[in-house]
Amino acid sequence: MTNTLDKTKPKSGLADHWQLWRWLLEIQPKEIYNLCLLAVIEKFAIWVDSLVRDPKLMGGELIFPQSRLSVRRIAGRLNRGESPEFILEDYPYLSSIDLAFAQLYMEIYQ
Repeated sequence: MTNTLDKTKPKSGLADHWQLWRWLLEIQPKEIYNLCLLAVIEKFAIWVDSLVRDPKLMGGELIFPQSRLSVRRIAGRLNRGESPEFILEDYPYLSSIDLAFAQLYMEIYQ
């Protein structure tokens, strides 16, 4: 019996990673979900590490790097129903990831 996954080897682009694709096709959706969740958790941890907490800046409030903008302020605006687009217009140095993670951080830690 021939394994049909051998015939699905990518022909371009990610050809070097065909074994990874094969493995992903063989695992269950729950494992794919868990892999995605782990990736988000890792990104969140990296994001938290990039934040600044200095008693000399904003009374020790957690702020975005190279700014005086607190994570609490952004999360509060989102929780009050302000649109992310409007907030990003006010703070163009933030990304949509910053907004999502700011809100998540405040829900977890405050």
